[in-house]
Amino acid sequence: MYAVTMKARATVFTLLSILAIAGCTHTQDKTEEHPPVTIPTVESSQSVPSPEPVTHVTAIPAKSIALTFDDGPSEYTDRILDILEEEDVPATFFVIGSQVTPDQYPTLKRMSGDGMEIAAHTWSHADLSHSSDNTVKNELDKTSEAIKQVTGDPTTCYRPPYGATSPRVRSLAEDQGYTTEQLWGIDSEDWQLPGADKIFKNATQSADTPESPSVLLMHDGGGPREQTLEALPRIIQYYKDHGYTFTVSCL
Repeated sequence: MYAVTMKARATVFTLLSILAIAGCTHTQDKTEEHPPVTIPTVESSQSVPSPEPVTHVTAIPAKSIALTFDDGPSEYTDRILDILEEEDVPATFFVIGSQVTPDQYPTLKRMSGDGMEIAAHTWSHADLSHSSDNTVKNELDKTSEAIKQVTGDPTTCYRPPYGATSPRVRSLAEDQGYTTEQLWGIDSEDWQLPGADKIFKNATQSADTPESPSVLLMHDGGGPREQTLEALPRIIQYYKDHGYTFTVSCL
């Protein structure tokens, strides 16, 4: 009886060992078939500003272009205004509130007098999507008040730096009296200082479909802008030659 029992136990043990090995092999095969998925980090997802439209972005009329300038006012802004006046086209300037200093008041008054649109680009170029509620409100409210102090009217339009936005940011902006969040459809990438020819190419390469309206992102501050100044007249002429109407982005 003892010999039979031991033999039976040995048989069971052998069977269990085979099953265990098979189970391990099966599990390993499953792992190889389904490798781990790498999830992008917040930093990598923010490396390129998003050009995707979001709620509250103003609809631009067909076959029209809105020139927009970020990060001013600066020493380059008046020279950009000279070009816009000479070409008789409007633009929208998304200003940094902390840069609306008394020495820049004449420039903002000139913008307003020339029919340019003045909108907010926050007080300190903050990433609103990673800011607290109070910071978002302060960044937008202080900028609107700075504009109002010069022009007499607060702005109701803003562009979040880096295009970094969210439903929370838009809700907080509405609480501060903003009705329009404006991003862009074409990035000239002048902020990379690639040269005037490259800026021109970037600014016009998305205009292959004449009926497609868009908002063009450029900069009048945040760094040296001689390349932007050189490219701007060519960009304007290109869109004129292709029958585009120039408009402001926030309307």
